[in-house]
Amino acid sequence: MKTDSWELPIRETLERRLENRVNLLFGFACRLSFTRYFGFSRCIGIGLLSSGILSPLLLELLFGLPTAALAQVPTPHPVLPINPKFLKEVATCQSGPSPQRMVYLIKQWHLPPSQTKVQAPTQLPQYQNQLAIYQQLVAWAKQNPNVEFLAEGCNTKTPIDDAFTFSFNGWTIQELKKESHKPHYEKIMTHVLLKLKAFLGAKIKVQCSDQEALIQKSQSALSDVRADAAYYSRLEEFKDRPERLKIYLDGVIESYHLAASTDRVQAEAALDRALKADLSKARELNDQRSQVLVDTIIGTQKQGSIPASVPLTVAVWGGLHAPAVKAGLEKAGIGCKILEPVGYVMDEEKMFSVLQRER
Repeated sequence: MKTDSWELPIRETLERRLENRVNLLFGFACRLSFTRYFGFSRCIGIGLLSSGILSPLLLELLFGLPTAALAQVPTPHPVLPINPKFLKEVATCQSGPSPQRMVYLIKQWHLPPSQTKVQAPTQLPQYQNQLAIYQQLVAWAKQNPNVEFLAEGCNTKTPIDDAFTFSFNGWTIQELKKESHKPHYEKIMTHVLLKLKAFLGAKIKVQCSDQEALIQKSQSALSDVRADAAYYSRLEEFKDRPERLKIYLDGVIESYHLAASTDRVQAEAALDRALKADLSKARELNDQRSQVLVDTIIGTQKQGSIPASVPLTVAVWGGLHAPAVKAGLEKAGIGCKILEPVGYVMDEEKMFSVLQRER
């Protein structure tokens, strides 16, 4: 296309102004991010290279920065703001100075599966921590729609969407969607990420990251540990009260298939052996489930399901899994923050810690 001679000076002026603005923005970006890796002078050198003012060879001579290194510049991950009204940070992965991926692991205290469609949710001890988690998740999802949410309680890689058929605490996603714009919605006690997905729909991505077979085995093992510990504590509590002791001693003899002549000391020894075995089994299953979550996170990274520009994952899981998940993410070089919601109770974590110390 023909260009009139009078247009050239105007076009050149506009192009110079645009270039100046780009360079100005680049200098500002240097101060904000790249200086943490290269220092300000090297960052300016990169800007001069990009504008064509310096050749690659001269850049290397002046600033000591090989141009091949530019392709390896780490990109700082974005940050999700933590509202102290809802969550507090209790641990951080030691995964190097600038991991390319960041996982926010929220420890939750959820309802047991047997509790369905609770009529007075605010009276439940889990209510405060579940509400705090939900309110923080809503804020994050609205601020950053590219965050991926990973859910506990269902088979890994299964998307939670309109076709999701599972129900949690008596609620399906379709039932929740019908309630999602009513004033009482955030008070509903169910799977917190199922509730979030029903509320925000296609605006967010929620994926399962657990394994149902392991869940059932893990719950059974935890139940055995609680039974062992409860029987043991009752035998100790009533050892000087024969009439009460007999009730629990008879229960131990029947439940653990002991001889009818078993006395309290023998029963406690049998319970101690059972507790050690059940505790070891529960810990092993807990770690296997934790590894499923870690593998899911690593898998989404390899498959590129999370945009490279926003490498953020939020996982909501039971607090017992936090130590093993943290260790797995550190081994994989993935950054993490471990978060506790307001109202979170560490009963199971404390129980495991005490029992393991005593044995």
